[in-house]
Amino acid sequence: MRGRLNVRDRTLLLAEAGPHYPAPSSRSEILAAWEHAVSVLPDRPEAWYGLGDMFFHFGRELAIPNSWERAAEAFRRCLALDSTLAGPLEHLVEMAQIDGDTATAGRFATLVIAADTASEIADYMRWHLALARGDSAALLQMRDRYRKMTSQSLIRIQLFAQEMRMHIDLHGKWIQ
Repeated sequence: MRGRLNVRDRTLLLAEAGPHYPAPSSRSEILAAWEHAVSVLPDRPEAWYGLGDMFFHFGRELAIPNSWERAAEAFRRCLALDSTLAGPLEHLVEMAQIDGDTATAGRFATLVIAADTASEIADYMRWHLALARGDSAALLQMRDRYRKMTSQSLIRIQLFAQEMRMHIDLHGKWIQ
């Protein structure tokens, strides 16, 4: 059904599915597809989010210079087009946390929580907020709630902890 899509939507589909779909595409080919998408669709927030997400998750693996900064810029451009999207804010929380910018992490986590207090990852964002504030009592309360959290929140906490470990291994520092 690709042929029924207009050029703009087909561009997004190729970036999302990979340029060789249904055959697999390499990460670098998918990144190139997202870069093409933002060049063709600079007004589409999903194109900027997709590009930022690739830089965020795979920039280091692909040895892309300044991938972290490029991810942040793509997420900011996405939010400039649609400030209601949680995905770019969630990644900006994580990036600020890793960079040790607890004020920004807390501000963005508060925005995500306010947008949807019952989301699948609300507890994950509350955990980030407690971490950003250095609130050890709240972090202990969060630990007591692990059995009540959604699997998405628990998975995200685990994945973020692993990301922090990789960051420490690469840069030798922990967040304040």
